[in-house]
Amino acid sequence: MADLTARDRSAPAARRVELAELLDQRRPANESVLWVFCDQRDLWCVRQEGGRTETFAAREMAIAFARMAGEVAGPHRLFLEGSDGRFTQEFVDPDCACATSHAQCGCP
Repeated sequence: MADLTARDRSAPAARRVELAELLDQRRPANESVLWVFCDQRDLWCVRQEGGRTETFAAREMAIAFARMAGEVAGPHRLFLEGSDGRFTQEFVDPDCACATSHAQCGCP
């Protein structure tokens, strides 16, 4: 198995763009989607679908900015890249009473 360094991120970055475009086609019209990922220059990026990309030196700063942008947007999904290159997803709907566990209300 090949060892991927920070400089070998061009293929995964292209795959992230493909995945983002696919998910953008499937999301509800009123839901915002934000991505936090590390680019080829080792900068942390926040990309809001349909918007521009902001860059940050630290992952924590990028996540804080993405969460703030998401709060302004209303219901949103936030995809966060981890240090291993995997993404986790957060779904936030400020109008949902259950807030963290959507088992009670049937939210996605």
